[in-house]
Amino acid sequence: MALRNLVQLGAVTPQNDFYELTLEGWELLKLGIEPWLGKIILRCFHHCLGKEGLVLAAVMANSSSIFCRVGTEENKIKSDRLKVQFCHQSGDVFTLLAVYKEWEAVPCDRKNIWFWENSINAKSMCRCLEGVQELDSCLPNELSIIIPSYWRWNPKILTEHDETLRSIILSAFAENVAMYSGYDHLGYEVALTGKHIQIHPSCSYLFLIQDLVG
Repeated sequence: MALRNLVQLGAVTPQNDFYELTLEGWELLKLGIEPWLGKIILRCFHHCLGKEGLVLAAVMANSSSIFCRVGTEENKIKSDRLKVQFCHQSGDVFTLLAVYKEWEAVPCDRKNIWFWENSINAKSMCRCLEGVQELDSCLPNELSIIIPSYWRWNPKILTEHDETLRSIILSAFAENVAMYSGYDHLGYEVALTGKHIQIHPSCSYLFLIQDLVG
């Protein structure tokens, strides 16, 4: 399974009875992170979306803990409602990207209250920031890549960058690509395996649907 994933990522290529690292594979090796995260970073850089690539890698590595959902049932419902403001039509990964982008723009003296007001996990966001900073320091030394400090993607405006980022993310998760089966009880069919899966209850799509219906 791991070897198949590396082949899909373009990190290795079959050579007779063994596998050989590709040029991109060597680059991924130098980054010292999960290959799929490295793939996203490198492809984003090649499409002039370097800042977005670093942040994507950081938030995806901490995706399960960025939104707070603790306490009483009432508190959980409140947290769910607060999440809606960040929900992006392109899905959970873009939602996390939108969270980081907004948080980054908040003045330092207001960041703590911002976490509370938006039900965001402060520790997780700090881990994301540390991840971005580490990668930003690593890339110039290991691959002579300088990451810009500015954003080109805007969560509030649909542009060609959305399509580019979607393509990049899909290229890193080819084994997870799925299509709606047309039946709610079956959910989505995974392209590579034919298995059927259901959307996770915390998925941004569900919040968007609830918001539209409400």
